[in-house]
Amino acid sequence: MDPLEGAGDFLAELKSLTQVVILSDTFDQFARPLMEKLHWPTLFCNTLVIDESGAIAGYRLRQKDGKRKAVEAFKTIGLSVIASGDSYNDITMLKTANAGVLFRPPENVKAEFPELPAVDTYTDLLAEIKKHL
Repeated sequence: MDPLEGAGDFLAELKSLTQVVILSDTFDQFARPLMEKLHWPTLFCNTLVIDESGAIAGYRLRQKDGKRKAVEAFKTIGLSVIASGDSYNDITMLKTANAGVLFRPPENVKAEFPELPAVDTYTDLLAEIKKHL
C-alpha cells in the first residue's frame, strides 16, 4: 500500500513547521510498511498479538479512547495540540485539542459536527493548521 497522493509532501512540510505525532486506531504491524514510505513519522497505535505459529491471537489496545487521552497528556506538558481526523473515532480527540480539523470526512460526520472546520485537500488542511501555529 502506498500513501495517498500528496501525503508525503504534506507530512514533510508539516514536519518542517512543527512536531508531528500520528495517533491511529490501526495496528503497528499494518502501519509499519506505510510509515517506512513516509520516512518514519512518530506513530502511536495499537498492536496485534501474534502467537508462536505466526497467527493473530488477539490485539492490545494502548488504552480506551487513546487519541483523546494522548491529546490531554500532550496538553498537560504544555503543548498546544492541533488535531485532524476524519470520522467518529476522532471526534473526542478533535474536541479536546486546542484546534481540531476534519479532513475528508463523510458528509454525515460533517453535518453532525458543524463546529469543526472540514477540508478536503492537503493544501487546505495545511492552511487550517497554520492558522493555529
